[in-house]
Amino acid sequence: MVMKTLPKKANANARNNGVNYENFVKKQQENISKVGVEKQLSTISPKKNLPMNGGTGGQDPNISMKSEASLSTKTGGEDYLNDNVIEDVRVGNMLLNQIKISEWISNYFAMTTLGAGIIEYELATSFEPSDVIDDIRISLLWTCMISTIILIATIISRYDLCMRWNRSTNQLTKYDNLINTGWYKLIIIEVGIAMFSPYPFLKGHKYREWNEDFSVDIYYEINHMFLAIAFIRFYLPVRLCLAASNYLTSRAHRLGVLNGCEVSYFFATKCMMKDIPLTAQTISMLASILIGGFLLRVFEQPLKNVSEQDFSYSNSFWNVIVTMSTVGYGDFFPKTTCGRIVGVLICIWGVVVVSIFVVTVTNMLAFDPTEEKTYSLLQRLSYKEELKRQATKVLAAAYKGRSHLKKNTKNSRAYVGSIRDFRKNILSFQKTARTVRSFYEGDTDIEILGKSVEGLYDEVTNIKHGMETIQETLNEIKRGGSNTLAV
Repeated sequence: MVMKTLPKKANANARNNGVNYENFVKKQQENISKVGVEKQLSTISPKKNLPMNGGTGGQDPNISMKSEASLSTKTGGEDYLNDNVIEDVRVGNMLLNQIKISEWISNYFAMTTLGAGIIEYELATSFEPSDVIDDIRISLLWTCMISTIILIATIISRYDLCMRWNRSTNQLTKYDNLINTGWYKLIIIEVGIAMFSPYPFLKGHKYREWNEDFSVDIYYEINHMFLAIAFIRFYLPVRLCLAASNYLTSRAHRLGVLNGCEVSYFFATKCMMKDIPLTAQTISMLASILIGGFLLRVFEQPLKNVSEQDFSYSNSFWNVIVTMSTVGYGDFFPKTTCGRIVGVLICIWGVVVVSIFVVTVTNMLAFDPTEEKTYSLLQRLSYKEELKRQATKVLAAAYKGRSHLKKNTKNSRAYVGSIRDFRKNILSFQKTARTVRSFYEGDTDIEILGKSVEGLYDEVTNIKHGMETIQETLNEIKRGGSNTLAV
């Protein structure tokens, strides 16, 4: 250690001058280790930094400490900052990868719950009750509950990882937590959504609804109603697709900070709609048909014996398609309260999906700048060829009329017809010429600026030539005057 090499007299002089030299050396050694410059240890000299004449002479230790600190900052500060930046990027990437892994785990258990719940629903509604069926249903319900518990744990851990990642990117401070940032509200919402799941202890419990149209009671199992609500979890696959894209990486966040843009899930959604619009629209429409069809089946199937409408999967999907497309044939329609609520949601979502689909197709058919330029050039060349053909027709009609005029058949029907054709061809030629001219009128700003620069260059050249001519004239006048004086 450096402390063992210090002379006792130096330490005594340091204490006499009110300076704790041991603490100074420790602090200096810590600073040197931080900046990664081990050779700086040799620059610490107690004989130079301490007064050697009983506290009355030598160099001031305060000045020495300032000089040593400035030396270490100048030599190693830049490397220390670069190391810190690299370390922050590495930690941020690691936390972002952990967040993505948490998203995958959440999606796995969320989809496991839905899959087990759908199988349990089919066993309860499509098969005759038996001991084997009951045992399978109980196993599936336990699977749903365990998956839901793990899902809740992964949701909470994901928010903890997001908090740590925001701290590593300096978006949050070390004093921020889930409470003062308001994130606890989002956790409560997500956990509340995740808690809607089939449970084994709710097996056999039913909800009764009175249907006024048919004056009958409709019974729904609470687990099946919870399963229908659990389809809200489909926001998790959407969020996973966005998180796994190139628009929510660490690089994307850094670019967003540099450009003053908030890189969020909404930003990634807009990027994907620009990048793969048709794929995103197709997936969203198929998912809407599948989810909406299953929900209609859950709420309308118990009334099939009275309503005489069998909401099988095919009929349910058909009803969703005609509802989303705003056609509505009326052959199948919901008659229960819950079914009508689902129908209203399908109507609203269908309008949104169809509207976005129309905009997507319109944007796909629109020209980009290069395509627009190529199309304009092709049209220009096409109309030039048309202009040549029209000019040929005009010349042919004029020659025909002149031939009839030479034969003194000015009043004949052939001559009148040739004159009529000549006028008709002249009008077509003028129309085509105007069309061709219109392609050259729509110059861009850069082309207009280029033409202006060329005009200025021509004017400057003309002025230069004029000045040269004037100069030559003046020189000739001077030479003529000097010759006259000489004579």
